[in-house]
Amino acid sequence: MKRFNYKTMIIRDKLKYLCVIIGLALMISARVNAQQINETLSTSYLYPATRTVSVQINNKYGHVKVNTWAKDSVKVEITQTYTHTSIENINKLKSSINILRYNASGTIRFETSFEQSGGRFFRNVREATNMFGSESNTRIDYSITLPARSNINIINKYGDVILPTLSGRVTVDLSNGNFQAQRLSGHSELNLAFGNALINELNNGVLGLNFVELSLNRANSLTVNGSSSKIDIKSITDLVLDSRRDRVIIEKAGKIAGTTYFTSANFGELANRCELDMTYGELSGLKLLDSTTECIIVARTCNLNIEMMQPSAYSLLLKKSGASLKFPESLTPAPVRAGEEGLSRYYFRSNIAESKLKINIQNGNFKIIHQ
Repeated sequence: MKRFNYKTMIIRDKLKYLCVIIGLALMISARVNAQQINETLSTSYLYPATRTVSVQINNKYGHVKVNTWAKDSVKVEITQTYTHTSIENINKLKSSINILRYNASGTIRFETSFEQSGGRFFRNVREATNMFGSESNTRIDYSITLPARSNINIINKYGDVILPTLSGRVTVDLSNGNFQAQRLSGHSELNLAFGNALINELNNGVLGLNFVELSLNRANSLTVNGSSSKIDIKSITDLVLDSRRDRVIIEKAGKIAGTTYFTSANFGELANRCELDMTYGELSGLKLLDSTTECIIVARTCNLNIEMMQPSAYSLLLKKSGASLKFPESLTPAPVRAGEEGLSRYYFRSNIAESKLKINIQNGNFKIIHQ
């Protein structure tokens, strides 16, 4: 006779009950989704553009897309999209969102604001939509068409920013969205957080990157402040780098100067000069050309791998503490010169060659390769 198992029966009953609850939840969810209402509002504004026109956009929860044209005017198109299960709540939501406009003295400014009837401004649109339930969704998208010479300032949260080729000054503060730009030939200041960035060309400026994956094709002179980001630059003339816990890849550079902390750096060809202060992390792939004048590195608990590309005569001035060295046999120890006490000198081909390499390494590995 089969033994009765009370615990098994209880578990089976609970599973049946759970299946019923899940089924009801799915039915309710499907019913709610089927009853969602969508409403879209579109507005357009056209302004004359002065020679030094400045366009400022402050937005949340939508994209900001910029296009250029040959006209001396600025067109701003705003698309507001509301989704909810109740038309009454859509109307309430629409009444809580205002588009503030300003146009004077060559400045055109738009700001998306969120408020209640009592006048309290919402910190973000989620506060507004959550007021009417979890089935609501709101987007405010901007499309701006302007002369390429325009100066532009964009603040955007929870949405993308897309820029064409521009010659004016560009300032962008973007969080929780992706950034794209074709060619920015004026001065640029970009502060990007929590997203991806794809840029074809930058002339000069400052980049602040926080949890960003950047792909930059070409740049002239940049200051890059990175934190927990992946930075990939194909070619740059002059780079100043302040990096914290980044992964940095640079294929070709003229000059590099900077400070790194817990950063993994892979630098390619260096045409002119570099000066780095590194704490933890690693440097690999750095290729010093015959045109490279000087490479100065202070490294604390780091691994350094430097490749000398078809080197002519050069010398290495080294200070080390607790570091492991691996050099080519052709790199020969040499007597130190006056004022170099406590240092070691090595030379390749000529013991009177100038010191192309000046390395101070504490606790790490240092390797030189001749290619």
